[in-house]
Amino acid sequence: MNNNATPIKDIAKGIIGSLSGERETREDRIKEAWEKAVGKRFSKHTEPTSFKKKRLIISVDSSSALYELTMRKDELITKLKSALKDDLAELQFRIGKIEKNG
Repeated sequence: MNNNATPIKDIAKGIIGSLSGERETREDRIKEAWEKAVGKRFSKHTEPTSFKKKRLIISVDSSSALYELTMRKDELITKLKSALKDDLAELQFRIGKIEKNG
């Protein structure tokens, strides 16, 4: 047996770690772009919760904020497309609990 060989379990851990790191980076990019697009007023009442199949889903903590954001949907999609450089096609708002840190 070669003493310089790397065990398969260590290789797998490295691959899984790098993949989860990429996901966190993408999530962070989405959150940062969202906060920049909506500003401080709405960022504390909203939270991106999912981005799948070209659809970004945002949780909103009140119906009044949901209404205002819905009225600005086209503007927000334009801002997010340029900031994220992802293939964003749809923005969907849902009433839900916001779990902000700090």
